[in-house]
This record gives sequence, C-alpha cells and structure tokens, in this order.
Amino acid sequence: MIIIGKYKELCPSSKEYPSMKDFFEENDYSDKYKIIKYLKTGDNPIVSTGCPRDVFTQENIPMCEILYDDGIYAWSNILAYYIEKYNLRLPKEFEQHILNKNKWLYLIIRWMFMALNELC
Repeated sequence: MIIIGKYKELCPSSKEYPSMKDFFEENDYSDKYKIIKYLKTGDNPIVSTGCPRDVFTQENIPMCEILYDDGIYAWSNILAYYIEKYNLRLPKEFEQHILNKNKWLYLIIRWMFMALNELC
C-alpha cells in the first residue's frame, strides 16, 4: 500500500518529509473537486475519534479523520480539507490514478479477490 500525505506538518517527528506549503497552488486547479470527492470515499474506513486541527491556523477541522484505501493507495480524508482550503497538490501519480480510475473495473477485481480469498 502506498501512503499518501507524508508531509512534515502532519508527521512532525519525521524530518525527511516535504512541507505541504511546497505543494500549495495559488488558485484552484482543474479536477480539484473530483480529487476531493475521491478522497472523501474509499474502502476499509478507519475512523479516528479525535478532532483534527488545521496545522497552520490551529483551528478545528469540522470533520472526523477517516483513513481510507483503494487497494493501491491509502490516505486520510483530511487531505481533502487541505486541498479545498489551500489548493494542496498531491503527487502527480496519485492524482492521475484518481482521474483515470475505472471504478467498475476496480469493484469487479476487488469482488473477485474477495471471492478467491473465501475459497482458499
């Protein structure tokens, strides 16, 4: 699984991660809202009971943090907040994965994988 969201502001104990600020766009970008929508959904949700805070303003973010995956990538729905508020750009490969993803094909493959696991 490839983890998305490794930024020094979100993982302060890790000094090798880049700053989110390096990936902020000045203006909205194309497909921003498709990416946000995708980040708010996914499989295998893991919900955190804590109230997340904006790492720049220290204000509460009005949502619970949920970790998702799609079988290839894993991410926190909090990334959608930073995209919406600060125009954060995610790694190009992940953005392309989101935009090119054929949801039906993924669901069929996932169903087949689950069916095979039940047989074994």
